Amino acid sequence: MKHANSREKSICAVSAVVLLGLVGCTGGNSESGEATATMTPDDMAATSSAEPTLSEEEQAEVDAADQAEPLIEDFIRMNTNASADPDDFNRGDFEDVAISTAQRDLENRLESLRNFGNTNEGREEVISISQPEFFDLDNPDEPAVVEYLVCTDISDITNFDADGVDITPEERADRVLKKYGIANYEYPDETQWRVAYAEWQEGESC
Repeated sequence: MKHANSREKSICAVSAVVLLGLVGCTGGNSESGEATATMTPDDMAATSSAEPTLSEEEQAEVDAADQAEPLIEDFIRMNTNASADPDDFNRGDFEDVAISTAQRDLENRLESLRNFGNTNEGREEVISISQPEFFDLDNPDEPAVVEYLVCTDISDITNFDADGVDITPEERADRVLKKYGIANYEYPDETQWRVAYAEWQEGESC
């Protein structure tokens, strides 16, 4: 905003077309001698919608997080479905959400449930997900990894043996904290994110 000197007069623009007459000064203050700039609706919209420009590295992290984080819920949902009906669950479906250690853990758990005839009922609910940490997004020799600390509530889950008897441990905590690593072995292919590990954080609560 520009301020005119009190000794100066405001200058009004005159239309080149005589029939239009004198055009008044916009936003002028006759008493103070100040000229006030005005913004059109288009100017205001452009200002409010402006976003800070991200660096290439920052944009890569934003994109990786957007693509990786949904796998946490997908992984939990898949584990819940497998535990509810182990005998009829297709273990090949694990490949849609997991890879490496996480996939082996899901497969081993499924086999254990089948062998003992155990099942689970209820669902695991996500309470909170930490801000992500990023690893090797710029290293083509290693899989890209986005890591989160995830707090979930498992109080709704009940464990049953083959006879339908509730075998849920009485000392089991209602909430658990796990470190999830979502990896992409074909980065930057956005369809290849999978949970690579889901590690219990022993001794930590949430």
